[in-house]
Amino acid sequence: ATAYPLDKLMRALDDHLNDPQVKITHSRKVMLEYVVIKNVNDSDACARELVALLKPRVGVSKRQIILNLIPYNPTDVPENYEAPSRERVAAFHEIVRTSGILVTVRFEKGQDISGACGQLVVQEAKKNGSNVVDIEDIMAAGTEPRAKKQLLRRKKRSGER
Repeated sequence: ATAYPLDKLMRALDDHLNDPQVKITHSRKVMLEYVVIKNVNDSDACARELVALLKPRVGVSKRQIILNLIPYNPTDVPENYEAPSRERVAAFHEIVRTSGILVTVRFEKGQDISGACGQLVVQEAKKNGSNVVDIEDIMAAGTEPRAKKQLLRRKKRSGER
């Protein structure tokens, strides 16, 4: 991901998990979403790499991590990505689950009418003349300034510069 590099995301996750100002309650969970793409990141090896990345973070500061696997929905992008088979997603899920990480699978709906996750937003943006390539472009444009403002406010409250 170009807008949100993995090392930057993991630092933000670690900061959140270790932030003493974040109230710990039974409902305070961190949900991570992982889009599973056929022959790109759906292998057993990728599942084990994901486990290696997340396992040390499970249970940090009594916060629970939930991983939501999202089978890819074909969108209007230059890459010829495909959705993984249900069997492949189930095998990926099993590797993550048996590692002790709480994991769910979002079952796709609406793919046949291009109404599934990520499909409509990209189509709508292109219809309105945007040069959006994928949903990440929309998210980066829409949330980055807000995230920076939130970080600055937090630093100001804590006295950091």
